[in-house]
Amino acid sequence: AVQEAGGRAVPLAVSGGFQVVAVTDHVEMTGFRELGYDLAAEESWRMMEETIPAYAGRLRVARGVELGQPLYDLAAAERVLAAHPYDFVLGSQHKLGDEVDYYF
Repeated sequence: AVQEAGGRAVPLAVSGGFQVVAVTDHVEMTGFRELGYDLAAEESWRMMEETIPAYAGRLRVARGVELGQPLYDLAAAERVLAAHPYDFVLGSQHKLGDEVDYYF
C-alpha cells in the first residue's frame, strides 16, 4: 500500500541506490464504494503527491494503480483511470461470476 511506500519503501529505494521506484495501490471494483476503495484510491494519490517532492532529483517515483476485477464495475474502473495521470495500470482478475475469490 502507498502508506508503506511513503513510509518505508521509498526511503529504502533511495538509500539502496535506486533511480526509479514504482508505487501502486490495489483498488477493488467489487465493493468499490461499500468497502472504501473509492476513498483509498484518492488517498493513495494524495499521499504520493505529498511524498514525491521530498525525493526530487534523487529518485523518480512512478505512480500506478492495480484494478481488481475491473469488469465487475467497468464504469467505476473508467472513473478511477480518468481521475489521475497514472504512469501505469495493472489489472487483476481472480474471481469469476459469483464464485469465491481464488486469491483467498
